[in-house]
Amino acid sequence: MGDAPSPERATPGDAPSPERLSRLSLAALLMPAVWGPAHGIWASVFFYPLWLIADTCFVNAVRHGGITIFLSAVVFVGTALVTVLFSWSANRIAYQRAAGRVTLERYLRRERKWAVACALIAVVLIVVATWYNLAVRMPSLALGA
Repeated sequence: MGDAPSPERATPGDAPSPERLSRLSLAALLMPAVWGPAHGIWASVFFYPLWLIADTCFVNAVRHGGITIFLSAVVFVGTALVTVLFSWSANRIAYQRAAGRVTLERYLRRERKWAVACALIAVVLIVVATWYNLAVRMPSLALGA
């Protein structure tokens, strides 16, 4: 009677449908530190200090030049690589956590909303960070002095 799983709900042990579940989570790619904890992947909070270190490296590259430009390029590539690797695996992990509670269709609809929200958050944060770095941290560069 109530023993069989509902056909519309996946059981936690079921593997996500590979053809319907995107391999890369756009929301996790754009804002892993926001998307991850919201989906129960708490290790993604380590993106915050990673971003702070990267930002400091980029500012030092602009201020000092030389070897700091090379080091900031290494940090940029490393940060991008870690973010892409996270976003490739995060979608499947998050769906496996939610599989017993929501249908695949509902999960996919929710992830599309997450992608739009994370894109908007990313744009706002990039604009604010750029303004802060140019106007507050390095006003001589913003004024052309």
